[in-house]
Amino acid sequence: MASGYAVRYLPLFYEDLEGAFTLLADESRESGEAVQLAIAVESAILERIPRAEGVIPYHSKKKRSYPYYLINVGNDTVFYVVIDNVVEIRRFIHRRRDAQKSRTKHAEKE
Repeated sequence: MASGYAVRYLPLFYEDLEGAFTLLADESRESGEAVQLAIAVESAILERIPRAEGVIPYHSKKKRSYPYYLINVGNDTVFYVVIDNVVEIRRFIHRRRDAQKSRTKHAEKE
């Protein structure tokens, strides 16, 4: 890889992405939107790799071993860390899934 970074995807990232695909498929009854999302996410990740540490780290209230960085893909977010020369893609947060979780939490409180 020209950038000097290897890329590793955690299983949790794939689980998050699969959840977004399922949600999109349920809502739209077509896989086209899910495929577009996959292409956009992969493109954004590959575009970021050469300058993985060249952006401001995500400010977290929690003490972490490695700083988190984020990639915005539309209204969705990919979180990653850099460990030595490895970019570890950790999470994918989908805007619709978060809204759904938020509504569920509020319903449970009532």
